[in-house]
Amino acid sequence: MGQQTIPIINAFTAGELSPHLEGRTDHEKYYSGCRRLENFIPRPHGSVYKRPGTRFVARAKYGDRAARLIAFDFNSTASQSYVLELGHEYLRFHKDGGVILGEENEPYEIATPWTEDMLWSVNTVQSCDVLYLVHPQVRPHKLTRAGHADWTLAPMAFSWPGHDYAIADANGDGLADGKQNDTLSVPAGCPMEVSMLVSGQSPNGTARWFVYKGGGIFDAGDQDRVLTFKDSPVEDSDQIESVHKAGGAVNSKFWEPVDVDHTMPEVWVEGNWPGVAALYEDRLVLAATPSQPLTLWLSSTGSYGDFRLNTASYVDGIQDEPLDDDAIEISLSGSRINPIRWIMDSEELLVGTNASEVKVWSGTSGEGMTPSRVQRKRQSAHGSAFLPAQLISNEVLFISRSGRKVRRMAFDFASDRYTAPEITLLADHITGTGLQDLDFAREPDGILWVVRSDGVLAGCTYLAEQSVVAWHRHPLGGDGACESVASIPGEDGDETWLLVRRSIGGQVQRMLERLVPAPAVDGDASDAFHVDCGLSSGLSVSGFEAANPLRLIVPGHGASEGETVRVQGVQGMEGEGQYTVTAPDEDSFALSGVDGSGLGTSAPGGTVWRLLSEVSGLDHLEGETVDILADGAVHLAQTVQGGSVRLNRPAWKVHAGYGFGAVLQPMRLETGAATGTSQTMPKRILAVTLRFKDTVGGKVCPGDDVSGKYERVLPHVQPARAGEAPRPFSGDRELRLSAGFDRDGLFTVRQDDPLPMTVICCVPRVQGGG
Repeated sequence: MGQQTIPIINAFTAGELSPHLEGRTDHEKYYSGCRRLENFIPRPHGSVYKRPGTRFVARAKYGDRAARLIAFDFNSTASQSYVLELGHEYLRFHKDGGVILGEENEPYEIATPWTEDMLWSVNTVQSCDVLYLVHPQVRPHKLTRAGHADWTLAPMAFSWPGHDYAIADANGDGLADGKQNDTLSVPAGCPMEVSMLVSGQSPNGTARWFVYKGGGIFDAGDQDRVLTFKDSPVEDSDQIESVHKAGGAVNSKFWEPVDVDHTMPEVWVEGNWPGVAALYEDRLVLAATPSQPLTLWLSSTGSYGDFRLNTASYVDGIQDEPLDDDAIEISLSGSRINPIRWIMDSEELLVGTNASEVKVWSGTSGEGMTPSRVQRKRQSAHGSAFLPAQLISNEVLFISRSGRKVRRMAFDFASDRYTAPEITLLADHITGTGLQDLDFAREPDGILWVVRSDGVLAGCTYLAEQSVVAWHRHPLGGDGACESVASIPGEDGDETWLLVRRSIGGQVQRMLERLVPAPAVDGDASDAFHVDCGLSSGLSVSGFEAANPLRLIVPGHGASEGETVRVQGVQGMEGEGQYTVTAPDEDSFALSGVDGSGLGTSAPGGTVWRLLSEVSGLDHLEGETVDILADGAVHLAQTVQGGSVRLNRPAWKVHAGYGFGAVLQPMRLETGAATGTSQTMPKRILAVTLRFKDTVGGKVCPGDDVSGKYERVLPHVQPARAGEAPRPFSGDRELRLSAGFDRDGLFTVRQDDPLPMTVICCVPRVQGGG
C-alpha cells in the first residue's frame, strides 16, 4: 500500500485559476486557487459560499431591445440610491427592489435622445442630485432628481453669465443698442460685472451680444436694479458705460461684440460633442470629441456650465491673464491619435486612452490645477477599452483595449509613478471574448462584477491590501445571459442589479434582477434564497399605524379574519413571530392583541408570511420549470401554470425560481513524493473532510465532476422532529470516496439544491502508488 498524505486546502483566496497554471505548483497562489469555481463566492477571509440567487424585479420596457443599468448614488445610503434603466429613447427608475411608479400606477419614465445603438457609448458622472450624460453625437444632458418620481432630463445650457440680460430702448431711437440713456435691468440677487454678457442690437438693428470689459460691479439686491448707459458714467451710481458711441461705433474699451451667447468651445457642434465626463477639483471635465479625441475641457471652478478660458479684467481694453478659476483646455500629446476612454478623479486627474495611461495635474504636489499650472505625463502604455474605470480605495481598475484584461492603476513609490499591473493574469480565461460592463460592490466583501460579451457573469473578490484577487464565474439559472450590471448601497451591504436576457415560452425577455444578500442563517434555512429570477411568497410591509392593536399596511395581502400570519423584520417588533389577523381591509390588517402605540413613526420594511398551498406571482416564468424551497426543505420542481405553482403541503416561506448549481474544484493535489513531485504520479483520494459553516446538503466526488461517483454531504444532521427541514450544519464532515488510482488528484464539491453552503477548508486523504 502506498504512503498516505493529508494536505489541507485552507483558503480559496486565489479564486479560479487559468488552465495554464495547472502545473505551476511552484506558484504561491496555486494552493489557494481553484480549477473550477462556479456560483461560489470567495470571502477575503478564505472561505467560499454559494452565491445567493437573483430576485426578479421587473421586466425591462422592451424585451427585444438592449438596455443598460446605471447606478445613481446620492449619499451612500439605501434610501437615496437608485438603479436607472437606460434603453431605447427612455429612462426608468428602480429602488428598494422594485420599479418606481408614476401617477397612473405605471413605471415612471422619461424620454431620452439616445437610441439603442448609442447606449454603450453614453458616459456619465454624478454630482449630488445631478447626473451628467455625454455621447459624441448628442449634446451633453443633465438628469436632475427632485423626488423619487420627479426627474428632469435636459440639454446642458452652457449659458454665458448675463445671457438673459437685455438692453432696453429707453432713449427713443427705436434701437436697443446701448447708446446714451438706454437701460439694462439686472435681476434681483444677480450681479453685473466684467466678462458678463448682455443682448442687444447693432446700430443697423441686427441682434448681437456684447461682453462687458469695464471695471464696474453692479449687484442687485432684493429688487431688480436698472442701469442707465452713459458715455461718461458717474462712479458708484446706477450708470454703466455705453455700448455704442453716438456715431454708432462700438465703445471697444468697455464692450466687445460676440456672435454666441454660450460658453462652449467653438468645436462643440452637432455631431461633435464630448464623449467622456468626470469631475475634478470642483470642475466638470468633458473630453474626447470626434474631431479632438485627445482634448480635455475643464469648466471654471464651481460653475459646471462655464467653459470660458479667460474671464479676467480688462485694462485699456486689453484682457489680463486668465484667472485661476477660469476654464482649462488640455490636449494630450502622442505619436498617434489615441482617443480618451476614461477619466478618473484621484489625487491627480488620471486619464486612460486607447494606448496609454496619463497623469494630468498642476505639476506641484498639493496645488490645484489652474490655466497656468497644467502638466501631463504618461505613466504607462497599456491602453483601455471604452468602459468606465472603477476607483477602489486608492487604486483605479480599468479594462484593457482588447476587453480581456483588467488592470489596477496605483502609485508605485519605488518608481515614483503610477503602474498598471494586470489582475487577470492568473485567470486569463475568465474574461472570455471580452467584457462589456462592470461595477464594484464595496460591501460586504468587495467584489468587482463584470459582464462578458457572451452573457456570462463573473466576479472578482478584491482586497488589494491583503493580496486577495479571487475570480469566480456565475452561470445564471435558466440559461440567462447577463447584459449589464450596477451596484448601489443597500440595507445589508451593496445591492448588485443585473439586466438578464432570457427566453420564456420561445420569446426573448429582458429582466431586471437583484442579487440577494447572503442572509445570516439562524436555526434553519427557510430564509435562504438560492434560485435565479425568483420570488418569495412573503408580502412586503409598506408601513404601519402605531395604534392598539397595531395595523400593518400590506397592499393586496389577501389575509382573512382570524388567519394566523408570521411577521418578520417590522420596525420595533423583535425577531419573527406568529400573530392573528383582525379587522382586515383590502390593503391592511391589525394584529390581535399587539399594542403598537409605542412604535413611533411608520416606516416601510418587514415581511408578512401566510401559510399557503399555492404560490402565485410567477407570471414572468410562465411555462418554465422552477426549483422550490418551502420552509427550508427542498420541494419537487414544478412547472409554472397560470403564474402559480402548487405545493405538496402548505408552507409559510416559499422561494421559487430557476435552479442553479455551484461547483468547487481545487487545483490538482500536490502532496510531494520521495522522488520529487506527485504531479503525473498515480494516486487516489480515499476521503475528503470538509469544514462547513451553515450548510445544508451538497455532495462530493473524486475526479472532475463525475456524476456517478458523488457522495451526499450531510444525509443526517442533528436530530430534528418529523416534518421539519434539515438544520444548517457547522463543523467537519468526512466523506469516504470510492475512487480508483489516477494521475489527476482531483475532487469536486457541488451544491445543486437551492440551499446554502459555506466551505471553510478541505482536507483530502490521498494514497500514493498504484
